[in-house]
Amino acid sequence: MSVGIPRIKDKVSRSLTGASADTAMAITDAYYNIVVVADNAQTLLLPAEVQGAECVISSTGAVALVVEEDSSTTAIATLATGEAQLFTCDGTTWHNTAIAVT
Repeated sequence: MSVGIPRIKDKVSRSLTGASADTAMAITDAYYNIVVVADNAQTLLLPAEVQGAECVISSTGAVALVVEEDSSTTAIATLATGEAQLFTCDGTTWHNTAIAVT
């Protein structure tokens, strides 16, 4: 069971464009996140660590997407175009698993 994350049916699309910047993701954001990185490499920050938190992030843009923990000090994954990963949290650390996108 997820803590603080909406049901799996919830989905949000984000477009990250312009100069590289860190974009924070709130714990109340949708479970499934489609991120379009149009030009410069971008960084998406996961929410603060919460036991049982989970979300799926899919990169659909032309440039790689770096996913980091909330303090922006540790990169958890770099998603290439068309790649998706499941991110889960054990309360202290975010973990990631590659998943198939169909």
